[in-house]
Amino acid sequence: MSNKKLTILFAPLDAHGHVNACLGIAQVLQARGHHIIFALDRSFKGKLTPFGIQEEIYVTKMPGVDVDEEEEFWPNYIAKYKLTFNGGSFHKLEYFSSKAMTTMAETIKSREDQYKEMIERIRPDLIVIDNYFCSPAQTNSGIPWVRLVSASPLLAFDDPRAPPGQLTIINYKLI
Repeated sequence: MSNKKLTILFAPLDAHGHVNACLGIAQVLQARGHHIIFALDRSFKGKLTPFGIQEEIYVTKMPGVDVDEEEEFWPNYIAKYKLTFNGGSFHKLEYFSSKAMTTMAETIKSREDQYKEMIERIRPDLIVIDNYFCSPAQTNSGIPWVRLVSASPLLAFDDPRAPPGQLTIINYKLI
């Protein structure tokens, strides 16, 4: 077993559940002496420093979104579409999930240059991605990466005996 201390960059989706899932794993790795860095939207600034986690902050710049609204982009987005959660499963897929997936892909695109700069500057030994979409700057960086699937673990299984992951039943256009 190697005693090499790694620099590990976590890149979770901008949601508390994803950040918390990554934080739990990060704390175990940190306790083993590894240097942990989180790439986070500015709405999370200062949330992980009390745990001794280094934060690298990016700004999500979405077309048509006012600069003052950017900090609360996802909470505002959920509030805007909250009534769609009252419908049935297919209603939710059609009116929320497909729009949300497209928006998630757009947010990844909006911060691609920031990810690239961050990775080049930090040069982590490993990148942990907990997002529905992987950034090309992360996966094509030449740095080993692993995908964490905290929101829907079934997406990680390619086994006909397992129920389908939620994204396997959605037919949507990303770009």
